[in-house]
Amino acid sequence: MQPHAVLGTNSATRRVHRGIGADLRGWVACMSKGGRPSKGPRERVVTRLPQPLADVVTQAKDESPYENMSDFLVAIVAEHFDRPEFKPKPNRNRQEELPLKTA
Repeated sequence: MQPHAVLGTNSATRRVHRGIGADLRGWVACMSKGGRPSKGPRERVVTRLPQPLADVVTQAKDESPYENMSDFLVAIVAEHFDRPEFKPKPNRNRQEELPLKTA
């Protein structure tokens, strides 16, 4: 039995799926030309903090010039190990929103 027979597809639906795949590949290639530059290879490091410590870290991140926790923690670790070349640039837009009057 052909694999496509089990999946309930035929040659027409396979052509459609190939067309969609080709369209997605083109879209992904287009998207990869823009956006932020790569930060290079990264390693995921995971830990669990006691809740009171996590609250302190989250508050410090909220008061920092970093938009996300990952960049904030990289900045702390880079500073601790005296590796300024790895410290990310601040990325939080600190402009305050102007109050809008409603009519």
